[in-house]
Amino acid sequence: MIFNYINQFIYLIIRFLLIPVLVRVLGMEAYGVISFYYTVEVLMALMDFGMGATTAKILAHSDTNTRENRFSAVRRIELIYLTIALVVGTFLITIAPLFSTHWLNISSGKLNENLIIQLMGILFFVSWPRSLYENILIGQNKLTIKNIVNIISHIFRTALILGFIFLWKSEIEYYFYAMIISKVIESITLRNFAYADSPKPIEIASFQDIKIYLHQSFHFSLLSIFTLIFFQLDKLYISKYFSAEALGNYNLSLTLPHALLALITPIGLAVFTRTIYFDKNQQAQHALLQSVKMVGIISLLYCSFLVGGKSAILGLWLGSQSQLINDWIYQNAILGILFYSLTQILSNLFMLNNKYLWLNATMAVALAVYLFSLWRSQSIIEVARSWTITSATLMIGLVAGFIYYFRNPGRELLKVVFSIAVIYIFGYVILYYSSEFITNQAAQILIYFVFIVISAFMLFKKFIIGILKSLQSIPIFKLLHQNKSFR
Repeated sequence: MIFNYINQFIYLIIRFLLIPVLVRVLGMEAYGVISFYYTVEVLMALMDFGMGATTAKILAHSDTNTRENRFSAVRRIELIYLTIALVVGTFLITIAPLFSTHWLNISSGKLNENLIIQLMGILFFVSWPRSLYENILIGQNKLTIKNIVNIISHIFRTALILGFIFLWKSEIEYYFYAMIISKVIESITLRNFAYADSPKPIEIASFQDIKIYLHQSFHFSLLSIFTLIFFQLDKLYISKYFSAEALGNYNLSLTLPHALLALITPIGLAVFTRTIYFDKNQQAQHALLQSVKMVGIISLLYCSFLVGGKSAILGLWLGSQSQLINDWIYQNAILGILFYSLTQILSNLFMLNNKYLWLNATMAVALAVYLFSLWRSQSIIEVARSWTITSATLMIGLVAGFIYYFRNPGRELLKVVFSIAVIYIFGYVILYYSSEFITNQAAQILIYFVFIVISAFMLFKKFIIGILKSLQSIPIFKLLHQNKSFR
């Protein structure tokens, strides 16, 4: 989990540093086009059909006797992956003129839409198989190698992008040229490490041999499909019915709130395999409630930090361009991501414990709410509000299902969720209504943060003290603790 955090942290730092540069040098419209590419790439990941997660599972369950057969199955899945990447990439290149005319709304006339969409197709082809190679490494428990390659790739890609747009030409096409080159190198590197310990030569399994694995991927794919739709449908809607500049403004306003996912995702991954047989396993129940408390504390503090320190944070990040952030979208995104923070852990729990009916029903209801809300949206602010409403619907449905299936842990979970909601709402009220009594804005923010931190500590006092004590088992902290001069 530590290496995952390091990888995510470096990615976030680079992203936060790069976005203001792209907006200033290329313009908001070009940034909107870049955002559109990532929306298309993520939506095309629907065609993964859960094969990536299944590949990790295939290799994780392999031993010396079955290793050769499992790699044969992986090679067949890789061929399917490459075929899909080639078909989708070729499709994007072919329909570029149609796509630029009837979907992507570029109003300035300064961008070459056809060339940009063709470059998107090439970039998709060279980068999409990367996720498969990462899952192969995960299945072999080579997370350290995966994260090191990712970290080096982030740094190299950023340097290449900056070199292209500053030293060569400040146009969006050169952003995509740099992306294509860096993604080719990263994909090849990941593939070499993924197959480094595989039997040589590897025979390719038949479709009949991998039929059972493709069947296992079905439930993974349903959850993946909903998650992708949930996070990308709003952007696809804006790209169709609003301008590319509006899409850029929308994505820029979401960047900081959605960064919370990078902080809580490693916690969900760490507890993922420990929650199987949850209803009969006391250790699993304890692990889940501990992870929920940790996610709750991180989400509460992070969202409160974004609300209370908004002016300072945006000014430090974007400088004079901070006015590009839409305040209503920003606030809706913070509230929505706070609702969503627990759903990742709960959805994985339902899937591992075969509670597919409730999980699928909840996702179906949330999707219906989302589509109806989007259909009524007349502005990008209303689109952001639709996402928040859908996030709340999803959280309520999963928490209700958790209480229904798991009575005692369900009541504990409800206490945590209710306490976090109460602290956040009271803190929000203190911050925005204390101006009637306190004229100094700095004093208002200080009172707000003191309330949030003290409330969080009082609520999770035993848990936080336990975490601090557990740090003493880490060698560096143990060494410092034993050092008398440090004391």
